[in-house]
Amino acid sequence: MIASRGDRLAHDVPAGDDRVDVDPMEQIRAGVARLQDEDRRQWLPRELTARLRDLATARERLEAEYVRLIADWDRRQAWAVDGSLSPSAWLAHHTPVSSPAAKKSVRTARLVRTHESTSEALAAGAVSVTQIEQLARAEGRGRGEIFTEHEETLLDAASLMNEDDFGVVVKRWQSMADDQLGRADARHMFENRYLYLSTTFAGAVAVDGLLDPEAGARLQAALEARVTPDPADDPEPRSAAQLRADALIDLVEEAATGTTSARPSRVRTSVNVVVDLPTLQGDEWTPRSRADLVGIGPVARETVARLLCDSYLTRVITAGPSQVLDVGRSTRFVSEPQRAALVVRDETCVFPSCSRDHRWCDAHHLTFYEHDPRTDLENLVLLCRRHHAMVHEGLWTMKRDCDSGHIITGRGPPR
Repeated sequence: MIASRGDRLAHDVPAGDDRVDVDPMEQIRAGVARLQDEDRRQWLPRELTARLRDLATARERLEAEYVRLIADWDRRQAWAVDGSLSPSAWLAHHTPVSSPAAKKSVRTARLVRTHESTSEALAAGAVSVTQIEQLARAEGRGRGEIFTEHEETLLDAASLMNEDDFGVVVKRWQSMADDQLGRADARHMFENRYLYLSTTFAGAVAVDGLLDPEAGARLQAALEARVTPDPADDPEPRSAAQLRADALIDLVEEAATGTTSARPSRVRTSVNVVVDLPTLQGDEWTPRSRADLVGIGPVARETVARLLCDSYLTRVITAGPSQVLDVGRSTRFVSEPQRAALVVRDETCVFPSCSRDHRWCDAHHLTFYEHDPRTDLENLVLLCRRHHAMVHEGLWTMKRDCDSGHIITGRGPPR
């Protein structure tokens, strides 16, 4: 484990009295009391800065010990002695922390308790409490075994990064783990999408919704294409939120009146994706692995694979964070004549029991695009967005029967 971060965290912490009969908590309380009594009004700026740095370092080390103590306390189930039903309930009732904060601390402590390398890194100051919290949040929902495989790699990355940069790495690892599990977050978010319209007492309409990454990227790109900033001398310029609201109404008007130019059977929006070559090829995950929708952030590789089927897509393929291998033009892989032929042949979504109209369907490659980039009509079928997501990100497979030409579906990982 790289110890440079730990050196930075601990380099100025004074060595306390090492006598065994001295209670460290008593020392801490005494030290805090002395800090409270300091008169800093005449301190020089550099003295204030030095004190702030030292105090932040000490707070980080105290928080680390707080998490490690919760791990030992939870392992012994000491929280159950007074009848509490859970460690987070005890913390929220008996200590000055909120219930969400208590749950986060317990979740983090349990990761530390069950993973020795993580515990050692936290104790040594090689990683921060915030980074362990990020890992604990990502490790949940069945990703524990995969986390164990990548624990050392993630800890090494954490020791070299600040919390923001490491948070992006953790999101990318989480997307990779979901790909491997066949239960991608993209599928979860797609299944939990919603849009609510509610009328207020004054007659305004409140809009509340949650979209999956692909839908969010499409909406964002469509709105940005229609946002026209007000002139600099406009006496009442619109805010960014108002510009987006007006752009949304423009989209509604276009759909209702058919005023868009060169309208295909279903309007598609340009989406920009950045993916590194090893990730695109399905190689083993590393902290450098990347599959991002521009403006949205990290997504599952299966989402990228689905977008490669039928989308206006600008791809940027990289080898690491700075070496660009290829920048593809904005291209829809299925041509208009091919889509017209698909509509005539399939008419609706071909998934069994589904009859969604072709206007709401994607063109899906039976042999996934990254495995075979040819776009032949024989390799294409129409799938509605829900079933398209299920095939790429769920546990469904599709193939065409060589003799009858019928589509056969089944349960099982797509790869």
